Amino acid sequence: MKWWTIILFLVTFSIDKITFSQNDPDTTSSQLLVLIISAVPDADKIEHFQTDSSLVDGGLTFQEFLSNSTPIFIKSYGVNGVSGFSLRGGKTDQTKIYWKDIDLNYPSLGSVDLNLIPSLMSSSADVKFGQAGISSGTGAIGGSVSLDLPYYGVDSVFLMVHSRLSSLQNLDNRIKFRREWKRLKMTLVAEQGVGKNHFTYVNPTKENWPRDTMRNAHFNYHTLGIDLSYKLSKKHSINLSGWMREHQRELPPIISAPRYYGEALDDQLSVTTLGYKYKGKGYRIKARSAFVTTTNQYSNPQINQNSENLSSTWQNLISVESHDDDYRWFMPWEGQIRYHMEMVNSENTDVRSLNRLSAYGKTAIRYRDKYKLSVAARAEMFGDEFSGILPNVGLIYKPTHLDQFVMSVSYSRNLRFPTLNDLYWSPGGNPDLEPEKAQMFEARVSSKMLVKRWKFKSSLSVYRGITDNWIQWLPNGNVWSPRNIKSVLSKGLEWDLGLSRQFKMAQLAINTKLSYTLAQNRATYSGQPEIIGKDLIYVPRWNALVNAELVFKKWSLRYVQPYTGQYFLSSDNSSYMPAYSLWNMMLSKSLKTGSGRLNLAFGVKNLLDWQYQVVPSRAMPGRFFTLDVNFILSK
Repeated sequence: MKWWTIILFLVTFSIDKITFSQNDPDTTSSQLLVLIISAVPDADKIEHFQTDSSLVDGGLTFQEFLSNSTPIFIKSYGVNGVSGFSLRGGKTDQTKIYWKDIDLNYPSLGSVDLNLIPSLMSSSADVKFGQAGISSGTGAIGGSVSLDLPYYGVDSVFLMVHSRLSSLQNLDNRIKFRREWKRLKMTLVAEQGVGKNHFTYVNPTKENWPRDTMRNAHFNYHTLGIDLSYKLSKKHSINLSGWMREHQRELPPIISAPRYYGEALDDQLSVTTLGYKYKGKGYRIKARSAFVTTTNQYSNPQINQNSENLSSTWQNLISVESHDDDYRWFMPWEGQIRYHMEMVNSENTDVRSLNRLSAYGKTAIRYRDKYKLSVAARAEMFGDEFSGILPNVGLIYKPTHLDQFVMSVSYSRNLRFPTLNDLYWSPGGNPDLEPEKAQMFEARVSSKMLVKRWKFKSSLSVYRGITDNWIQWLPNGNVWSPRNIKSVLSKGLEWDLGLSRQFKMAQLAINTKLSYTLAQNRATYSGQPEIIGKDLIYVPRWNALVNAELVFKKWSLRYVQPYTGQYFLSSDNSSYMPAYSLWNMMLSKSLKTGSGRLNLAFGVKNLLDWQYQVVPSRAMPGRFFTLDVNFILSK
């Protein structure tokens, strides 16, 4: 395997010298060298989840699902605060969330609040790390999550009614109904929640660190959703779906504030989409059009501020792909064209709009079930600006025809255009911003084995990436303004280990995941040489997750422990947030009731009552309890 070692050596040591300069011929030739010797979208790290069991049976929110499934960093501005997530050292606006191939990120901010994603409107999720995100679109430098609502054809009638009561004085209710006829499939979803978020916390800003009580953190939300799929004929089908989520919440003051001033946030996110599918001989055609609208209303009586921000996107895509993969030398392929019209309207931007047009193509060559070389590329027009060709290439090697041991390498380029707020916010917007440009390399090894009835599954990924023209808002006199200020180097490793065993009357499954991310300033464009070599803020070096479940007859015991390592709060790394780890346990019992099933669950969150904050001075709950009642009828 000397050739494999040579490839890894060349790619690893050449990527640090590559830039996006188009004026240096040596740089361009170096890029071409890496493209030739590296590898594939399939070689990129993608984790697949079937979320029905997690979100329905466990009654989890979408945010809880992410934190309990993979070791990522979720940045939450305290109870009721806006939440986002980041992958591999990226910012929250460098990660994307898609639902049925529709981009949910706000065109104004470039990110989306996780509180606005309805959990029951998806039944599958693909978490795409790093360069894997280019398959869906530009902007996902850190990665992306793709959600979908497929029909598995198991039950003709399905009804789920779920309620969760917590000691925080919160109540969540969810209903999901699915009915399948010969040609028509229908899903209806309703979610509603109300609560006070009532808990005590240690206040380190006061003498002797007393316990204070969280108040002024009331919330209520509701969701309505529908999904209709109709089979016109054996080859043709259409899909109409959509949902609306409204979330009203008080924003509690920081723990050092003397009093509450009535700060509040009212958000609404709605999606309406129409899709079409055609299945031909050896290929499929899919088309979809969607309208996404977001409303953010913020009020703060203390400073007499009331603002409303509106944003919307009209999204259209059409894709063609092969689906017959029976031949040893067969070259699967796919192509996609996307068109977005983005618009924002607020007091600080007036009415602004931009058009985006992108094209994507991918193909692969397989040889003797041992080697697979894939090549993909994306190009995008952002207004009048052209992205250039963004490649993603990779190679997979399997020593045997089975999947017990797989090795892969991949290389990709991606970019993120500035948001409409970055460009046009008044005061401070900067229409001269350059897009953030990234290039990433990844190598992976995965294996499976069966040892005395124990199933083992493990993988190890190492990655390295460089992002130039990093956009950051900085003070410019009395006004904050975004600027391209630096180049960032991100590198790290991710290790996953899973084991499971089926006993005579029980099942045991344990999954552990560990990630190490080193994201540091590589160069600066506007002075501040003292930050070179310093870690980025809000990027923990270490994240880990332990997820274990023991099923005995009708009983189930689940243990989930996410760990977030220390991360810095200032660019010079002089202040930091200490590490924290939350122990969560849930005991459940399943009861058969005719053609239905009743699940009762008792949970303890943050079992050790860990006092922690994600953002300074924003208190998070200590130990609290949950009671879930979940009835499922299927026939």
